[in-house]
Amino acid sequence: MKIRQVIGMLAVLFSTTWLWAETVPFIRTQPKSQIVEPDESVTFTVIAKSLEDFTIPLSSNVNLDMIAIAPGMFTMGSPTNEIGRLKNYDETQHEVTLTEGYWLGKYEVTQAQYQTVIGTNPSDQPDYMEKYYGVGDNYPVYYVSWNAANGFCAKLTAIEKAAGRLPEGYEYTLPTEAQWEYACRAGTTTALNNGKNLTSTNASSNIDEVGWYGYNSNGKAHPVGQKQPNAWGLYDMHGNVLEWCLDWYEDYPTFSVIDPVGPSTGPNRLMRGGSWGSAADSCRSATRLIYTPPGAVNRLKVNGFRVALSVVQKVQAENGDNLIYQWYKNSTVINGATNASYKISSVKTNDMGSYTVKVSNSKGSVTSDVAVLTVIMKPTIITQPESQAIKEGNTVTFDVNATGGDLKYQWKKDGLPISGATASSYTISNVKFSDAGSYEVIVSNSADSVTSETAVLTIKTEPEPEVLSVERSVSVSGNIAYVTLTFANAPKGYFASLDEVWYRKDITFSEMSEEGTISEVNNGVKVSWNVFDLSGNYQFPETITYAASVLEGTSTTVRLSGKLMITTTEGVVEADVSGIMSVTFVIPPTAPVIVKDLESKTVSERSRVTFSVTATGSEPLLYQWFKNNSLISGVNGSSYTIPFASLNDAGTYMVLVTNAQGAAMSALATLTVTPIIPELVLEQNGNEWKITFTGTLQESSDMESWKRVNDTQNGSYTFIPTEGKRFFRAVQ
Repeated sequence: MKIRQVIGMLAVLFSTTWLWAETVPFIRTQPKSQIVEPDESVTFTVIAKSLEDFTIPLSSNVNLDMIAIAPGMFTMGSPTNEIGRLKNYDETQHEVTLTEGYWLGKYEVTQAQYQTVIGTNPSDQPDYMEKYYGVGDNYPVYYVSWNAANGFCAKLTAIEKAAGRLPEGYEYTLPTEAQWEYACRAGTTTALNNGKNLTSTNASSNIDEVGWYGYNSNGKAHPVGQKQPNAWGLYDMHGNVLEWCLDWYEDYPTFSVIDPVGPSTGPNRLMRGGSWGSAADSCRSATRLIYTPPGAVNRLKVNGFRVALSVVQKVQAENGDNLIYQWYKNSTVINGATNASYKISSVKTNDMGSYTVKVSNSKGSVTSDVAVLTVIMKPTIITQPESQAIKEGNTVTFDVNATGGDLKYQWKKDGLPISGATASSYTISNVKFSDAGSYEVIVSNSADSVTSETAVLTIKTEPEPEVLSVERSVSVSGNIAYVTLTFANAPKGYFASLDEVWYRKDITFSEMSEEGTISEVNNGVKVSWNVFDLSGNYQFPETITYAASVLEGTSTTVRLSGKLMITTTEGVVEADVSGIMSVTFVIPPTAPVIVKDLESKTVSERSRVTFSVTATGSEPLLYQWFKNNSLISGVNGSSYTIPFASLNDAGTYMVLVTNAQGAAMSALATLTVTPIIPELVLEQNGNEWKITFTGTLQESSDMESWKRVNDTQNGSYTFIPTEGKRFFRAVQ
């Protein structure tokens, strides 16, 4: 690196000593061997640096370690299926290239470092519950706003420039969001920088080795550097405290970008990494959280930061990683391949080979490890092995037909590998019953593997001798049953006799597919088919159909039985008819018919009145009652009763009767309700008095306050007078 000496008063007062120097390049991340199919794209990437890590001496006993980060390219964001992916903040994956090397704090800024630079420790104070969240020199500083974090970086820049340790064009800043995620991932593409993904959005043991978070922190921060670092030597990138970034928040682009720094302004600043109080999903490499600076609203007990050193202005001197790249295939220069990455957009078989990259600068050069590109078709099964059924003692062969390069085969039986069965076919000679089972084959090459469908081997046994059988099936329509007799394994013969007996006298038969005879038997009627053939070659038909019926409108169940006998040269073969053993005839369903209609009624007020209707038809019958053409709710029987008729009950009534077949409406019936006129008659019988009344009887001692005598309506009341006055009246 060529460093231009800082000119000015500081050059007189101090001898300039940079904290880092350019060295021979060394490779941090080697290009990796890859296996692809033809026409796929492939990218080889190397991450190298020529800048050393360095330490800032903040005081005699407080240092700040910086890790050099080489420029490079990575995929920023997260795949849509990543466990814990947040929906509130955009994580669209896109390709990012960082063209400049930079340095990033090895640890989060500690309380001792903050105290040394700023002069105060914002973390050394309790919250409103008088609770501390980790206080000590090596604890990360927290309760830090974005403005305060940025102010720390500005003051550190001023101190280091004054000390003559910072070249022109460099400043200490917060890292950009792209710088933070690039350094956090350290070449990984998983949710965590230890190469693992989350197992749950809340608690995930895969974080435990690299970070403090809500499920292992015991509710507070911890000293920095206690967990494992990532591949580039950075600690606590997951959890402990949230880390401010330089950017304002905006949604990610959907295209590749170079050296992104975010929008020039906005309402929200970004924080990364999660904290000791976060769930697992907030600690992923791709997680983005936002807060609104400046002020106390973002000065939380989980907010901290780490420092970056970046080129902020190009100067005449070339400060940074000035690396030159040259890619080789099979030790031959690839023209134009002079970047940290080499991409082949559509791979062909002639692209196979060994790839290396030479990284050099003014101090020397280094060559990467060999990355082998293999171009091979993944295996694809064209023809699957087929299930087979053979007799014991025979030979069986299962075959698979697959495409792909350099294929290997492994046959399995019932999920277990078959020793030596490593060809595209598998043959079993002299098959035994123990060979029955499920067979499959795994076809593989260096690119992939695929498992075939399962083929079942069945060992056939000697067939059972064919047996004569007769199967009966019946379908009923109203009063007619349609019968089908199906015959199997019927031998040829001299004489055949088939009888079907219905155990009911009024059965009639029709629609016979073969000519038959009808006769009465005990408790029923029999239909018979009798055939003679002196040559012995009569062959019973495959089916016989006929119809059996009862009187129309009859609902009954009839039991039946049948038997077939065939006389052959070897004797008589017979079989009972199996299947339906009884047949039910059902009266066809009918729509409702009202046979007794509603009648109009006249009743006195408070009398009981009932309307009823009688209807026939197939059940279930449903009833809906109406008064003055309005549905009466809750009444669904064949009658409707009003226990105490009132004048308001007067009107016209009707009922609608329905079932699945139709509906019938009753005639209108008028209800007339005559009002009750109260009457009262007083009679004396010896020392007793009797009051006969209509309506309700009430009494009073002062003609002002009245009470009901009893619950009787339209009755009588007997009493013996006592001293004082008693007044009675009848009311409606």
